[in-house]
Amino acid sequence: MSMLPLRAALRYEADGKVYFFSQDQYTIYDPETQMCEAGYPKKLAEKWKGLPFKTVDAALWYNKNGKVYLFRGDEYVRFNPSTEAVDEGYPRKIQSEWMGVPFRKIDAALWYQKNNQVYFFSGNQYARFDPELERVPDGYPIPIKDGWEGVTFNSIDAALWYDANGQVYLFSGPLYVRFNPDTNKVEKGYPRTTARSWRGLQ
Repeated sequence: MSMLPLRAALRYEADGKVYFFSQDQYTIYDPETQMCEAGYPKKLAEKWKGLPFKTVDAALWYNKNGKVYLFRGDEYVRFNPSTEAVDEGYPRKIQSEWMGVPFRKIDAALWYQKNNQVYFFSGNQYARFDPELERVPDGYPIPIKDGWEGVTFNSIDAALWYDANGQVYLFSGPLYVRFNPDTNKVEKGYPRTTARSWRGLQ
Protein backbone atom coordinates (compact mmCIF):
# COMPACT_ATOMS: atom_id res chain seq x y z
CA MET A 1 0.00 0.00 0.00
CA SER A 2 1.22 3.48 -0.82
CA MET A 3 2.17 5.98 1.86
CA LEU A 4 2.57 8.87 -0.57
CA PRO A 5 1.84 11.70 -0.58
CA LEU A 6 3.18 12.33 2.92
CA ARG A 7 1.11 14.66 5.08
CA ALA A 8 3.09 14.64 8.34
CA ALA A 9 6.19 13.19 10.01
CA LEU A 10 7.00 12.67 13.66
CA ARG A 11 9.98 11.52 15.70
CA TYR A 12 8.19 9.53 18.42
CA GLU A 13 10.52 9.74 21.39
CA ALA A 14 8.61 7.10 23.35
CA ASP A 15 9.98 4.35 21.11
CA GLY A 16 12.66 6.12 19.09
CA LYS A 17 10.92 5.47 15.79
CA VAL A 18 9.80 7.80 13.00
CA TYR A 19 6.10 7.95 12.15
CA PHE A 20 4.93 9.01 8.71
CA PHE A 21 1.31 10.00 8.05
CA SER A 22 -0.57 9.87 4.76
CA GLN A 23 -4.33 10.29 4.36
CA ASP A 24 -5.96 8.09 7.06
CA GLN A 25 -2.88 5.91 7.51
CA TYR A 26 0.49 5.89 9.24
CA THR A 27 3.64 3.83 8.98
CA ILE A 28 6.68 3.36 11.23
CA TYR A 29 10.25 3.80 10.03
CA ASP A 30 13.03 2.25 12.11
CA PRO A 31 16.26 4.34 12.14
CA GLU A 32 18.30 1.27 13.11
CA THR A 33 17.28 -0.87 10.14
CA GLN A 34 16.75 2.21 7.96
CA MET A 35 13.50 0.88 6.57
CA CYS A 36 9.79 0.80 7.31
CA GLU A 37 8.53 -1.91 9.62
CA ALA A 38 6.56 -4.82 8.21
CA GLY A 39 2.77 -4.72 8.35
CA TYR A 40 2.38 -1.02 7.60
CA PRO A 41 0.70 1.23 6.72
CA LYS A 42 -2.12 0.93 9.28
CA LYS A 43 -5.20 3.01 9.97
CA LEU A 44 -4.68 5.97 12.31
CA ALA A 45 -7.28 4.65 14.77
CA GLU A 46 -5.15 1.57 15.49
CA LYS A 47 -2.51 3.67 17.26
CA TRP A 48 -3.95 7.11 17.95
CA LYS A 49 -6.87 6.27 20.25
CA GLY A 50 -9.49 9.00 20.58
CA LEU A 51 -8.33 10.89 17.49
CA PRO A 52 -11.38 12.79 16.20
CA PHE A 53 -9.84 13.43 12.78
CA LYS A 54 -9.84 11.05 9.82
CA THR A 55 -6.58 12.60 8.60
CA VAL A 56 -3.89 14.86 10.08
CA ASP A 57 -2.15 17.86 8.53
CA ALA A 58 0.85 18.02 10.88
CA ALA A 59 2.37 16.15 13.82
CA LEU A 60 4.66 17.33 16.60
CA TRP A 61 6.52 15.72 19.51
CA TYR A 62 6.62 18.52 22.08
CA ASN A 63 9.72 18.07 24.24
CA LYS A 64 8.44 20.51 26.85
CA ASN A 65 5.82 18.04 28.10
CA GLY A 66 6.63 14.83 26.23
CA LYS A 67 3.32 14.72 24.41
CA VAL A 68 2.29 14.50 20.77
CA TYR A 69 0.23 17.15 19.04
CA LEU A 70 -1.76 16.28 15.93
CA PHE A 71 -3.21 19.10 13.84
CA ARG A 72 -6.12 19.18 11.43
CA GLY A 73 -7.51 22.40 9.94
CA ASP A 74 -7.67 25.03 12.68
CA GLU A 75 -7.80 22.43 15.48
CA TYR A 76 -5.42 20.08 17.28
CA VAL A 77 -5.40 17.29 19.83
CA ARG A 78 -2.86 16.33 22.48
CA PHE A 79 -1.92 12.66 22.57
CA ASN A 80 -0.45 11.16 25.73
CA PRO A 81 2.14 8.39 25.10
CA SER A 82 1.67 7.15 28.67
CA THR A 83 -2.04 6.41 28.23
CA GLU A 84 -1.76 5.88 24.47
CA ALA A 85 -4.85 8.02 23.97
CA VAL A 86 -5.88 11.59 23.26
CA ASP A 87 -6.18 13.67 26.44
CA GLU A 88 -9.62 14.78 27.56
CA GLY A 89 -10.86 18.18 26.44
CA TYR A 90 -9.70 17.95 22.84
CA PRO A 91 -9.85 18.96 20.04
CA ARG A 92 -9.11 22.64 20.67
CA LYS A 93 -8.45 25.61 18.43
CA ILE A 94 -4.78 26.16 17.58
CA GLN A 95 -4.74 29.61 19.20
CA SER A 96 -5.89 28.20 22.55
CA GLU A 97 -2.36 26.93 23.29
CA TRP A 98 -0.14 28.13 20.47
CA MET A 99 -0.52 31.85 21.01
CA GLY A 100 0.43 34.07 18.10
CA VAL A 101 0.51 31.33 15.46
CA PRO A 102 -0.69 33.29 12.42
CA PHE A 103 -2.02 30.33 10.45
CA ARG A 104 -5.52 28.86 10.28
CA LYS A 105 -4.05 25.64 8.91
CA ILE A 106 -0.64 24.12 9.64
CA ASP A 107 1.09 22.13 6.92
CA ALA A 108 4.03 20.91 9.04
CA ALA A 109 5.38 21.25 12.58
CA LEU A 110 8.89 20.73 13.93
CA TRP A 111 10.61 20.65 17.31
CA TYR A 112 14.02 22.14 16.49
CA GLN A 113 16.34 20.63 19.07
CA LYS A 114 19.25 23.00 18.46
CA ASN A 115 17.37 25.95 19.98
CA ASN A 116 14.41 24.15 21.60
CA GLN A 117 11.89 26.07 19.54
CA VAL A 118 8.83 24.94 17.59
CA TYR A 119 8.47 25.82 13.92
CA PHE A 120 5.14 25.86 12.13
CA PHE A 121 4.91 25.90 8.34
CA SER A 122 1.92 26.98 6.26
CA GLY A 123 1.98 27.67 2.54
CA ASN A 124 5.25 29.45 1.72
CA GLN A 125 5.66 30.87 5.23
CA TYR A 126 6.73 29.76 8.69
CA ALA A 127 6.51 31.00 12.29
CA ARG A 128 8.65 30.21 15.34
CA PHE A 129 6.94 29.43 18.65
CA ASP A 130 8.95 30.04 21.83
CA PRO A 131 8.02 27.51 24.57
CA GLU A 132 9.41 29.78 27.31
CA LEU A 133 7.40 32.81 26.19
CA GLU A 134 4.51 30.50 25.27
CA ARG A 135 3.88 32.50 22.13
CA VAL A 136 5.20 33.42 18.70
CA PRO A 137 7.57 36.42 18.98
CA ASP A 138 7.01 39.52 16.87
CA GLY A 139 8.21 39.50 13.30
CA TYR A 140 6.46 36.37 12.02
CA PRO A 141 5.42 34.90 9.64
CA ILE A 142 8.50 34.87 7.41
CA PRO A 143 8.86 33.36 3.91
CA ILE A 144 10.40 29.89 4.13
CA LYS A 145 13.10 30.80 1.60
CA ASP A 146 14.29 33.64 3.85
CA GLY A 147 14.79 31.51 6.95
CA TRP A 148 15.74 28.11 5.53
CA GLU A 149 18.58 28.62 3.10
CA GLY A 150 18.49 26.31 0.12
CA VAL A 151 14.86 25.26 0.50
CA THR A 152 13.23 25.84 -2.88
CA PHE A 153 9.88 24.19 -2.17
CA ASN A 154 6.78 26.37 -2.41
CA SER A 155 5.42 24.64 0.69
CA ILE A 156 6.40 22.00 3.25
CA ASP A 157 4.25 18.89 3.69
CA ALA A 158 6.18 17.35 6.60
CA ALA A 159 9.14 18.27 8.81
CA LEU A 160 11.32 15.99 10.93
CA TRP A 161 14.24 16.32 13.34
CA TYR A 162 16.12 13.06 12.85
CA ASP A 163 18.02 12.11 15.99
CA ALA A 164 20.13 9.50 14.19
CA ASN A 165 22.23 12.24 12.60
CA GLY A 166 20.96 15.49 14.14
CA GLN A 167 19.65 16.75 10.82
CA VAL A 168 16.33 18.25 9.76
CA TYR A 169 14.37 16.71 6.91
CA LEU A 170 11.79 18.77 5.01
CA PHE A 171 9.39 16.99 2.65
CA SER A 172 7.36 18.40 -0.21
CA GLY A 173 5.44 16.21 -2.62
CA PRO A 174 7.66 13.29 -3.71
CA LEU A 175 10.87 15.10 -2.72
CA TYR A 176 12.80 16.00 0.43
CA VAL A 177 15.85 17.95 1.50
CA ARG A 178 18.26 17.53 4.41
CA PHE A 179 18.88 20.76 6.33
CA ASN A 180 22.03 21.05 8.45
CA PRO A 181 21.45 22.93 11.75
CA ASP A 182 25.20 23.65 12.05
CA THR A 183 25.51 25.39 8.69
CA ASN A 184 21.88 26.59 8.62
CA LYS A 185 21.37 25.54 5.03
CA VAL A 186 20.34 22.60 2.86
CA GLU A 187 23.18 20.17 2.18
CA LYS A 188 24.52 19.58 -1.31
CA GLY A 189 22.90 16.88 -3.42
CA TYR A 190 19.30 17.71 -2.51
CA PRO A 191 16.41 17.52 -3.16
CA ARG A 192 16.09 13.76 -3.48
CA THR A 193 13.18 11.40 -4.01
CA THR A 194 11.53 10.33 -0.76
CA ALA A 195 10.55 6.82 -1.89
CA ARG A 196 14.10 6.05 -3.03
CA SER A 197 15.86 7.24 0.12
CA TRP A 198 13.38 6.16 2.82
CA ARG A 199 13.01 2.44 2.18
CA GLY A 200 9.44 1.24 2.39
CA LEU A 201 7.80 4.53 1.51
CA GLN A 202 6.49 3.96 -1.98
